[in-house]
Amino acid sequence: MGLGSGGCPGLSQALAAEVASRCADEGGFDAVTLDEHGVMLFFRGDHVWKGFHGPAQLINATWPEIQGPVDAALRIHHKEAPGVHDSVYLFQGSKVYIYRVGQGYTLVQGYPRGLEEELGITGADATFTCPHSAELFVIKGVGRARPGEKGSEV
Repeated sequence: MGLGSGGCPGLSQALAAEVASRCADEGGFDAVTLDEHGVMLFFRGDHVWKGFHGPAQLINATWPEIQGPVDAALRIHHKEAPGVHDSVYLFQGSKVYIYRVGQGYTLVQGYPRGLEEELGITGADATFTCPHSAELFVIKGVGRARPGEKGSEV
């Protein structure tokens, strides 16, 4: 049974089409992370979905410096490190954009920077941090790196 008002009581055709579009297997998502409120951000192509309801928005409507798709994204949630707590990192090609959260997102001065200059890596397919840590892990191809650690690329 496909999505539609007949498949899910109370689900409008427009909302059903939006859910189908968001969840369609078109290669998955380019990146997924949480915002400062714990709402999931789903990136695909030039668009981002904020949470599980509502239509996609252009990425550059929220992050105007970003043109096109992102490769990886993460938010650092580490209250003991106020300099990076609730920072959102967006990776695109050979660059990293770091945003501070406040009244919206503000690009940190001096960014974007080259990934090689900033983290000693050439690109990122996925990124993550461990809970209550500001340590960044990067996945590229079949390898893993802990930026700043010599010999960390696999």
